[in-house]
Amino acid sequence: RMRLPEVVDTASGLHTSGFMAACVNARRATRPDAPQAIGVLRLIEDEAAGTLRRFAALDSALAQAGAMADRLVRAEDLAARLDETTFAVLTAVGGRSAAEAAARRIAAVLECSAWPTGETGRPASLAFACGACEITSDADGAAFVERARRLLETRRP
Repeated sequence: RMRLPEVVDTASGLHTSGFMAACVNARRATRPDAPQAIGVLRLIEDEAAGTLRRFAALDSALAQAGAMADRLVRAEDLAARLDETTFAVLTAVGGRSAAEAAARRIAAVLECSAWPTGETGRPASLAFACGACEITSDADGAAFVERARRLLETRRP
């Protein structure tokens, strides 16, 4: 996997949204009829996230979550950090349902992880909302990745 500094989120080690957009465009150029979908995981701002934020541990936990997500994607898929609390997986094959399944699989592992809070050694567990979207034929990569980033902004768990 390519890990040039300009295409990697330095905190998590995941690819950037810009690199994901470039990959979408490249895949569309070589396989214009192949379905492309992005699975999205967004942190749920609940009590556990608030506790981690209060103890200045949320950024570290999310960086670690991103690094874990990178190891949980298939070799042919691409994981990226879209913003502070949102991760995404661009699936190489399959449509929306395959992308959402990938996001849910990653979320399940992350939600089972214990994140140190600094509060008397009691760990917190993070929760994630998941979803997916498919690219429309006229959208470019940047617009598609932005649509994926906004997918779960208003959705509640």
